[in-house]
Amino acid sequence: MRGVLVWRWQNDIIYMANTRIPIDTVIARYSVGDTPAEIHEGFPTLKLEDIYFAIGYYLGHREEMDRYMRERDAREAALIEERELLNPTDGLREKLLKRLEDKKKQSTVHGRPHEVARFR
Repeated sequence: MRGVLVWRWQNDIIYMANTRIPIDTVIARYSVGDTPAEIHEGFPTLKLEDIYFAIGYYLGHREEMDRYMRERDAREAALIEERELLNPTDGLREKLLKRLEDKKKQSTVHGRPHEVARFR
């Protein structure tokens, strides 16, 4: 019987063994009703036995794992906020959409595409 190494810690994130898949992903899929087999279909790099083990560990340590996931969500939200402060977008999406719309208007004349005259 092989030893069960189900996760590794890196930057305060628990990953499934030998993957880049956080245990949160497995637990989230399980929590919305996915079976271990369905989780395995979505993440074929995970071993089915490791998925069962992770779910079993979660069920046996629910309070601890829920606390871990809440803390991870809070850290992620803080990082997103920090990035937004360092790199503000200040309506960037709206500006880009307006620029695209203006460009579309400039490229049409009377509802037809406008051809630019080419000079030799």
